[in-house]
Amino acid sequence: MWIGVTRRPLILLNGTQHSAYQDCINRFGSESIWQAAIDIDEYPFSPTDQQPKFAARAIARFSEKVPTASELTMQNYLFLGKPLDDTKHPLLIDRIWRRTHRPANLLVKPIYKPSHVARATVHHNSLKRGRSVNFPVDQLRMNHYWGARLQNWGEDTPEIIAKTEPDNSMESIVKTLQICIGDCLPSVDFAYHKQWN
Repeated sequence: MWIGVTRRPLILLNGTQHSAYQDCINRFGSESIWQAAIDIDEYPFSPTDQQPKFAARAIARFSEKVPTASELTMQNYLFLGKPLDDTKHPLLIDRIWRRTHRPANLLVKPIYKPSHVARATVHHNSLKRGRSVNFPVDQLRMNHYWGARLQNWGEDTPEIIAKTEPDNSMESIVKTLQICIGDCLPSVDFAYHKQWN
């Protein structure tokens, strides 16, 4: 199973996010059995498998157990709180280390069979056939890095501390990415370059 990543810029839901997800299906849907519709601050994560291609393995195992599924959804765990200094922690997943105790809301993100989608939407696609099934959170979930937006970008509040718990489960992935950035790219500027319009 081959997994590739293509980034597409998204802005708003109906006019842009829905159409961008649909465009991805239209252009690249024939190239794979499964596709994922996730944003740049959302990271698929498996609590039990942090090795490369973990998502492909989780999809293969779970879709075999539920062969009628055309869409597998990842439940939304928010990572909240004041981020660490981005000059010392340039990777987003290395700046926020507190997450909600449970899925934060019903706003899941789908991994789906493009050939089974009638129309792309943000959280659940309109399906031609098959059904949508939530991944068990102990197999695959979505880490959604919201940061400090619930505290108006200020210091951590007692409310944020109460609704979250420390979570360093991405630590091994951060270390692997840091090594790869140093070893795999001709310049770290490819990973850490900031571009402002």
